[in-house]
Amino acid sequence: MYSPKLKLLSQVNEDEREFKIRLQHAAHEARDEAIEVLKKKYATRINTLEDRLRRAQQAVEKQSALSNQKKMDAFVSAGTAIFAALYGRKSVSATSVSRVGSAVKSTSKALKSGQGIGQAQETLESVQEQLNTLSLDLENQVLKISEEFDVSFEQLEEVEVRATSNNITIPLVALAWVPKE
Repeated sequence: MYSPKLKLLSQVNEDEREFKIRLQHAAHEARDEAIEVLKKKYATRINTLEDRLRRAQQAVEKQSALSNQKKMDAFVSAGTAIFAALYGRKSVSATSVSRVGSAVKSTSKALKSGQGIGQAQETLESVQEQLNTLSLDLENQVLKISEEFDVSFEQLEEVEVRATSNNITIPLVALAWVPKE
C-alpha cells in the first residue's frame, strides 16, 4: 500500500491497520514540525507587536497621568484666582484679572492635553488590532497545516511489486542426478 500524501510505502507483510497507525504517527510528527517552524516564523513579529503594545499602554498611562495633573493644577489655579478675586482686598484688580487670565489659559492647556491621551489610545488600539490579526492569521495557518496532514480519510493506493530480472538473485545452481539401475 502507498500513501500519496506522505509518500510512504507499507512494509512487507504489514497489514492495513498497522500501516494506517504508522501513517498517523508520521503525519503527527510532520504536522508538529511544520507548526513549530511556522510558530518560529511568527514569533519575532508577535514579540515586536507585544513590545509595541506594552509601550503604547505605558504611553496611555503617562499621558493620562500628565493630563490629570495638568487639570488638577489648572482647577487649583482657577479656584485660587477666583477665591482671591472674590474675597481679596480689592475685588477687581490687575493682579486678580491676571490670575484669572492665567488660570483660564492653564485650563485650556489642560483640556488640550487630553487630546494626547486620544492619540496614545488610538496607537494602542491600532497595535492591539495588528496583534489580534497576526494571532488570527497564525491560528488559521495552524488549522490549515493540521488539515493538510490529516490522513484519516486518505485513500491508500495498492502497489503491485513486479519481479524483474534485476530483483531476482540466484544463490545456487545445482544439478541432482540419480542413476537408474
